[in-house]
Amino acid sequence: MKKGNRCSFFETSRHGGLVAAALLLSSAVSGAAVAAGAEPTKAALIRDALSAAPPSLAATATVMDWDHKVLRPGSGGYTCHPTQPALRKKGGREPMCLDKVWIEWADAWANKKPFKAN
Repeated sequence: MKKGNRCSFFETSRHGGLVAAALLLSSAVSGAAVAAGAEPTKAALIRDALSAAPPSLAATATVMDWDHKVLRPGSGGYTCHPTQPALRKKGGREPMCLDKVWIEWADAWANKKPFKAN
């Protein structure tokens, strides 16, 4: 463990080096497609979105793009979104997965509506 009882995933994982290498390779491949100016395929968008979730959540998550089009239906309680197009065009990556409460909060925040978590 690091000072202050903080440790990273890579320090606690037996396969941290392999995970780090896979993440770097994934980012490099995604970045190459963006750098080339190519629009991502549906499969690439799904892969990007699901990269924000642990495998147990990704297996059942719904994947939705930023126009609210369902890219992959799911049966679980999470919805994953790929990196927003404006950020993707700049070479960034910021996919996210949210449950129902966080989706409701985000809608309230974006539309300046009151929010109360149940």
